[in-house]
Amino acid sequence: MLIPIVFPSAGSIWIHQRITAQGNAAGTGLQRTDLPEKYELYLDKTAIQSVLTRYQLQAPLTLLAPCANARRENRMVSCISRPDHYPAGAFVELDRCLGSDNCGTEAACRVLLASPELCFLQAASRLPFFETVKFGFDLCAMYMPDDAAEHGQSRKTPATNIETLAQFLRRADGLAGSLQARKALRYIRDRSNSPMETRLAMIRILPFGYGGFSLGGEELNGRVVLSEEAAAVFGRKSCSCDALWREKKIALEYDSNETHLSINQHNWDKRKITALTMDGYKVFTITANMVATIPEIEKTFLGLRKMLGLRTNINRIVETREKRRELVQYLKTI
Repeated sequence: MLIPIVFPSAGSIWIHQRITAQGNAAGTGLQRTDLPEKYELYLDKTAIQSVLTRYQLQAPLTLLAPCANARRENRMVSCISRPDHYPAGAFVELDRCLGSDNCGTEAACRVLLASPELCFLQAASRLPFFETVKFGFDLCAMYMPDDAAEHGQSRKTPATNIETLAQFLRRADGLAGSLQARKALRYIRDRSNSPMETRLAMIRILPFGYGGFSLGGEELNGRVVLSEEAAAVFGRKSCSCDALWREKKIALEYDSNETHLSINQHNWDKRKITALTMDGYKVFTITANMVATIPEIEKTFLGLRKMLGLRTNINRIVETREKRRELVQYLKTI
């Protein structure tokens, strides 16, 4: 008997790092496994409710049925059908779950969780393009939503990274969502540290045709080792930049009213910019006002393209403005 949890339920577990309830962090210590060729869904209400409660999920719990005839839909579960095959190691094994069999005695069943990479593939087959890219960023991010935290987020270990996603997608060639997933993966980056970093990255990186500015080649939160003189000014031997074009020695920093409130933080930022400048870096600073409206967004990122030495066809900016409005409107919701 099996409870194979898949996207979107599995995606919520990874993004919110709810497997820490098992003493693991984003997959650390969890055993990769394969889905059995033949299995029977375990739909015991006690077991399903136990899974929903343990991983703080909203019903219905999304499960993978072995075939179309085995699909069930009710207020507790929703099922999708499995394809012919999944790549090896597409699931992780969670703790066994206790339910009650028909005789009233406790019965344990295996609980499998779709890996972050399988979740991304499944998301790509079901979500619109912008949402697929955002979901990929969330899987690779260093933060997670947290209503109890000061700024609505807390730190987490990334569930996966773009290299691991790419390797999985190569093995998943031909499966539903694989084309959409590979397309979305081009515009995802590791190590986003906040929702605003994700928003700015999507605006920068997505191509003009999707409302972005076709910028790439950067590292999110890339670390710079400072010279002795610059380190003395900054107070540390290294610093990280919100976005870093290492070869071009250009750094981007976002100055947010929400995260840069204190005088100490303001002084920290000033010292970091001074230290980077001393070591030959150009620093492009973005404030909230610079991304408040479409005209300001276009002015800001065209300025960044110019700093990076990229030519821009202004007609292309005008032609894609409506798509840019669509992108910005979506990003306001995340």
